[in-house]
Amino acid sequence: MTCNALRAGIVALASFLNLALATPALAQSGASATVTLAPYALEDMDELDGVTPWLTWENGMTGPMQASSSAGIWGSASDAYDTRRFHFILSPHTTVYLVALADLATFGPGPRASAEMMSRLAGADFGSQDEAWVWEGDSGQRRLSNVLTNEGATALQGWVDIVATSNTWGAAVPAVPEPATSVMLLGGAALLMVAGRRRRY
Repeated sequence: MTCNALRAGIVALASFLNLALATPALAQSGASATVTLAPYALEDMDELDGVTPWLTWENGMTGPMQASSSAGIWGSASDAYDTRRFHFILSPHTTVYLVALADLATFGPGPRASAEMMSRLAGADFGSQDEAWVWEGDSGQRRLSNVLTNEGATALQGWVDIVATSNTWGAAVPAVPEPATSVMLLGGAALLMVAGRRRRY
């Protein structure tokens, strides 16, 4: 191998190595959100009406009452969304304290996980709302709460929505060469070393 050919090989290898290490790679990101209704509490607003406070879930709800979403792919944006509505009937002169537990988790650059709970009684102009969220790298459980009061003398229908949202956005980070790339680089270096030795001898 001539000196010019050896020099050209070294330049080509250096260019390839520089390109492989300089090209940004998209980092893995992920997020998940699960919102679960917890046991509620009732308060009697008129102890003289002879009515024991009660709340009944419609449609015979059994099992976990929750919404869940997860998002996470390699190197591109992803969004996941889940919402559930549960209907109930609330006794007269009663306040209900609704609670939901939100398990939120994120990892990698860019993701967000959020939870929301909204509730309202039939005929009411306003309801109750609470939300929580975590950003990239943060995780934990958050407590959501809603308070509704039936001030009337008759039972009222109502509903509660729980919403779980997770989304991710890819972010460029310094790339780590794949195993195959590393093998190719080492192989090229070995060939150049052999060529150099043959030239000397």
